[in-house]
Order: sequence, then C-alpha cells, then structure tokens
Amino acid sequence: MTDSSHPIRVACRSGRSYADSPTAFVWNGERYDVENIEREWLEPGGKHFIVRAAKAGVPESEKRCHICYDTTEDLWRLYENQ
Repeated sequence: MTDSSHPIRVACRSGRSYADSPTAFVWNGERYDVENIEREWLEPGGKHFIVRAAKAGVPESEKRCHICYDTTEDLWRLYENQ
C-alpha cells in the first residue's frame, strides 16, 4: 500500500502560527467542511491533521482525510491510501 498526495486549497484558522486549525478544503473541485479534527501532529517540514469532513449539506459525503501543511513548499496536501 502506498500513499499519494494531491495539492489542495485550505481555509484555516491561524493563532500563534499559520495552519492552527483547518476549517474547509477544496479537493477535486468540491468544497468539504471540516467537522472534526481527530488528530494533529508535527513532523519535520509539515503539520499533519486527520479530519472528518463532508460537503456542505450532504452528510453522507463524510470522509476521513489526512491533510498536511507542507512548510517547506508552503502548500497544503491531501494524502490518500492506494
């Protein structure tokens, strides 16, 4: 099993640093609202989040996602298992 990543656009709250709390993201042209952050952690070069997110008004679209703010490239990525 390998992981692949996709660049995404993310809306987030920022407190003491950028990317404190993602609130929504756009993937494959669809906006997903972050309903819950299940886990977050730091690794060299990135801040990672496991989130539960769904399209607005479509609860059955909920999915669990791994998103990361890549601090070295200044961009967000969504990782999916393949």
